[in-house]
Amino acid sequence: MIVLTTFVKTLRQLITSNVSGLTLVLIGGSLMETTARSLYETYGSATAPGQMLLVCGITLGTLLGLALSPWTRLRIIAILASLVVGTLAASWFGWVDFSSIAAPSDIFLPSLMPFGFGVDWMVVLILFPIFLVSATESIGDLTATNALSGHPYGDAPYWQRIRGGLMGGCGEFRFGERFWNLSQYNL
Repeated sequence: MIVLTTFVKTLRQLITSNVSGLTLVLIGGSLMETTARSLYETYGSATAPGQMLLVCGITLGTLLGLALSPWTRLRIIAILASLVVGTLAASWFGWVDFSSIAAPSDIFLPSLMPFGFGVDWMVVLILFPIFLVSATESIGDLTATNALSGHPYGDAPYWQRIRGGLMGGCGEFRFGERFWNLSQYNL
């Protein structure tokens, strides 16, 4: 992935806007279907379905309200803010249990490379198409974020945002990708 970022403009000829957009639509569609099925199953087994629909509605309403806002900064934090508001609404009904994070024994330092370091090139070859799909999805995601934020497409800062997003997305760490996007907007 890191190597691909140096060739992102060349990679863009292979992964066109249509390809990255279609990848986003397909991934989003499959996630919507999975989410709808999960909501249906949860709603069927819920002891208080009205409350569950209220929490879902509050979360979705917050997401749509912020995502459709004319202010760029609110659109950027729409997903995070809606998850926080939804969690707070669920907490109000007593559905969130924070006891698992309250125990001090849960804080620990990870051990660095407990299994050593090695590269299995066959695994790299097998997983490369998956990383390519991830790069395609990241390019589509970053392009959509760029367009929604009102920034121009195709100029030098655009390619810097794409390159930084791909670098931040290495190893599937989406925090780096979002951090790069936020840093580009001078927040």
